[in-house]
Amino acid sequence: MNDFVGRGVLVVGGGGIGAEVCRQVAAQGGRVFFTYNRNEDAARELAGSLPEGAFAGHAQLDVTDEAATAAVVDQSVQALGKLDALVTTVGYLHQLTMFEDVDMATVRRTIEIELFGVINLAKSVLPKMRANGYGRIVTVGSDSGKVGSKAEAASAGARGGVIAFSKALARETASSDICVNVVCPGPTETGLLEQMLADEGLSGKLMNAMVRAVPKRRAASPAEVASMTCFLASERASYVTGQAISVSGGLTMS
Repeated sequence: MNDFVGRGVLVVGGGGIGAEVCRQVAAQGGRVFFTYNRNEDAARELAGSLPEGAFAGHAQLDVTDEAATAAVVDQSVQALGKLDALVTTVGYLHQLTMFEDVDMATVRRTIEIELFGVINLAKSVLPKMRANGYGRIVTVGSDSGKVGSKAEAASAGARGGVIAFSKALARETASSDICVNVVCPGPTETGLLEQMLADEGLSGKLMNAMVRAVPKRRAASPAEVASMTCFLASERASYVTGQAISVSGGLTMS
């Protein structure tokens, strides 16, 4: 497939699933500009793995910083030539903790990154997409935003907010050929999942139970989540908007 020939894609969050999105977009003929938060070494490694013609650049970004977000979006447009799709994969959850035991600073930071970060990005990219008369906005969230998940209440609340926000935005932008959707993974084989599965406390207990509860009897690969993400970020998804699609091996069926 060559779904992204002539298309420019901004991927926010270049680790795990985001890195795989970059690779799949590049493999399908697109150009990619991606951001990272802290891991500069991993960002350089990803940049070096992308074909020269497909890699447009990368930048460090804290999505909670409105001015920095707007500046990086402008930088990506300049590097790509135009911005056809935004894929956001940011997250803050590092361990599972019962809500009564979570400090409010962590709650606020979770919501700032996982909800307001998505809103900041949308606010910056929408004028660019409206000017082009085309756009795709895809946020990789979590099934927790659909059904809630034990010991991740703040993150589930933020992810649920992303789904509602995306549905409202989809209604506002559909006439401009801008499609807005959310991908909701379940357990996915990333470094964070490995860390949680190995944890001897609550995180390990609950995450191992969650993986066992998946009807497919395994966690997803990043490539499996990225495949749905790239479809929604492509022109082929021209009649799909306002959806929250689970990629969770049947863990959530609704």
